[in-house]
Amino acid sequence: MLKNWFRYLIILLCTTAFYICFSGYYSLYAILACLALPVLSLLLSLPAMLTLRLYLESPEAPQNKGESFSLRLTASHRSPLPCGRAWAAVNGLNQFTGDRCQGRVEFTPSRQPLAVEYQASSDLCGLLCFRLDRVWVCDLLGLVSLPVRLRKGGGFCQTLILPNVHRPVMGLEEEAAPEGDGQRYSLRRPGSDPTELFGLREYQPGDRLNRVDWKLSQKTGAILVREGSLPVSDRVVLLASFDGEAQEADSCMDVLATVHHFLAAWEAGHLVCFPSVQGLAALEVQEPEEAPAVVQGVLLMAERGSPAPDFESLPGGASHILYLCAQPDRAVLGALREKYPEGKLTVLHCRPGEALSPDVESRQVRPSHIAQDLEGLLL
Repeated sequence: MLKNWFRYLIILLCTTAFYICFSGYYSLYAILACLALPVLSLLLSLPAMLTLRLYLESPEAPQNKGESFSLRLTASHRSPLPCGRAWAAVNGLNQFTGDRCQGRVEFTPSRQPLAVEYQASSDLCGLLCFRLDRVWVCDLLGLVSLPVRLRKGGGFCQTLILPNVHRPVMGLEEEAAPEGDGQRYSLRRPGSDPTELFGLREYQPGDRLNRVDWKLSQKTGAILVREGSLPVSDRVVLLASFDGEAQEADSCMDVLATVHHFLAAWEAGHLVCFPSVQGLAALEVQEPEEAPAVVQGVLLMAERGSPAPDFESLPGGASHILYLCAQPDRAVLGALREKYPEGKLTVLHCRPGEALSPDVESRQVRPSHIAQDLEGLLL
C-alpha cells in the first residue's frame, strides 16, 4: 500500500506543477480530479469492503506426512461495485506436537464466489488447525485498507496428518493365556483344555484313560489319545508416552502406528494406551478394520507428556507390554511390572539411555531409522 501512496503523490505533484506552470481550466480540472480520486475510490469500494465474506476449507480425508494438500479460501461480497485487493495471513498449529506454520494469501474478491487455493504440508503428524488472521481489504486504488470481520467458524478449518507406517520384518509369538482364559487356541502346540480338540496321537505310558478315544482306537487297531488345546493370549499392550520434543513425539507415533498395524494385520488383539486430558485412555483393537480409526483416535485425544503410573483401570492377562517413549520413566516401568508380573516387557525409546533391569528388553528407535531399528522385533 505504501507503493500506491508513493505513486499517487508523484501524480499529485505532477498535476500541481502543471497547474502552477499552466494556469487555466484544464490544469484546474486535473488537480481537482487528482484530489478527488482517493475519496471517489473509497466511496465506490466501501460497500464491497464492508460486505466481504471469507470461508476457509480443508480436505476432509486425512493426509500423509510430507505431502502437499490444498486449503480452499472462498471470498465474495454483496455489492455490485468492485473492490480492490485483499490479503490474509494463514496460521497453522499442530495440536499434537505444537509445531506452527504461517503463510499469506492475496486475492481480488468479486460478487461471485472466488476460490483461491493455498498449498500446505506438514512433516509431523497430528491435528493441523488453520486459522485466518489479519485479513485486510483495500479500495480500488489501494490507498485505504479496512480489516475484515470474519464470521464465526468461517476462518477456521482443520485436517488430520497421519503418521508413517513402516514395514519392518517382525514376528508374533504365542503365549499361554494366564488361567486358561485366552480368546483363541494354539495351532502348533497342544494344551490341557479338554473343551477344544487339538489332535489325536498314540497312547503313551502315563496318559489318562479318560482321554482315550475308544471308538477310533477300535477302528484303527491302535490306542489313540485325544489331546486338548492350549489357550493362548495374543493381547499386547502398547503404552505410548509422547514426552520429549516434537520430533520425538512424532517418532513415537510412527512406532505406535507401525506396531499397531502389524498386530491388526495378524488379527492379534491388543490394547493401545496413551495419556489424554481425562487421564490414561485405552483403545481396544480386535479386528483389522479398526486399525485406521484407532490411529486417528490417538492423534485426536493424545496429550503430550508421560502417563501417570496408575494402571488399575487396565485389564490384566497381557502376554507382552510395549512401552514407547522418548526416555523410559522408572516409575512407569515399576508400575507396569507390578501390573503384569508374568508379561514380557519391552521398551522402545528414542534417546540413548542407561541400561535397564535384565528382565526388560530395551531397544533404541532412531527417528530416521525406524524401519531398521524395529527389524526382527518379536511381539
